[in-house]
Amino acid sequence: MLHYAHLLPDPEHALHYLIQARINLQAALKTQMEPHARLIFQRHLKTLKCVLPKHVNRQLLTAVDAEAAFPGNESDFSRWRLKNRLFLNPINDLGCFEEGANDIVFQFPFNKNPSIKPLLDSYYQTLTQEFVFSARLYFEAVKCISGIGYDVEKLKISFRMAYSLFDKIAFFLRKYFDFPVPEKRVNFRTVWYRSGKKSNGLHGSLVQSHNWPLRGLFWLSKDLYDNRPDFRNGLESDARELYAIRNHLEHKYLMLETDCHGAENPYGSHAISASDFSNRGLRVLKMVRAALIYLALSVYWEENPDRPNTI
Repeated sequence: MLHYAHLLPDPEHALHYLIQARINLQAALKTQMEPHARLIFQRHLKTLKCVLPKHVNRQLLTAVDAEAAFPGNESDFSRWRLKNRLFLNPINDLGCFEEGANDIVFQFPFNKNPSIKPLLDSYYQTLTQEFVFSARLYFEAVKCISGIGYDVEKLKISFRMAYSLFDKIAFFLRKYFDFPVPEKRVNFRTVWYRSGKKSNGLHGSLVQSHNWPLRGLFWLSKDLYDNRPDFRNGLESDARELYAIRNHLEHKYLMLETDCHGAENPYGSHAISASDFSNRGLRVLKMVRAALIYLALSVYWEENPDRPNTI
């Protein structure tokens, strides 16, 4: 929470994270822990007490527990996004609070290279719009899904649209960080490596970088599977299954059944239960949401190199 607070460009958002950090540290210090860890926690808490007035607490945020919080037709969709932490707003990571129930429009400074501002501002807004639309399709589908009809197609489109955003994020990274990767080799797994080949090692600028949101994006990329020999390992146990689903949606045939376990049949289709498919679709949405926030914060880090790294 402390580190996250220092990454956020909005001072009000940072304040809420510092408040939550104080709450967490106070709770942690009531438990048993190693003496050296206790000293570190106590030091951070002491610093926070100097920074935050005593009367400042979590009640600054408005808990969403009344129908009036979201009037109109958006109520159910907004509540669902809040519950699943799918708003592109860091406050949503703190819980179901009204202040987190919106998608922040990031306007990047681009002080280093102003000429790319119009392009990448527009590009990022397109990514966020596609994410929100894919989330809406998912929500509409799971409300009524029965295994047939338009709702199943909405679920499929949502998965495809969300998964495709990873590679679009890679193109943003290539342009902004000027990674020398051939365009045909760019995807979310390859953009980090010289010439797009893992065997060539990371770009030199990445090895030396202290940009923590960018490092977060790099590690998130390892949760995806790629069928090329040097990219076949994913940290997530079901990364291969997500890849198979996406591949069959795009190029083959994904068969939704009421009760199956993701087995591939001799005809080249991929069978999966509707509930399993919807669960994996939600996880992809959450991963994309994290990637979009990391991407924005990585740009802010680069544009403000003198920001403090720790509290």
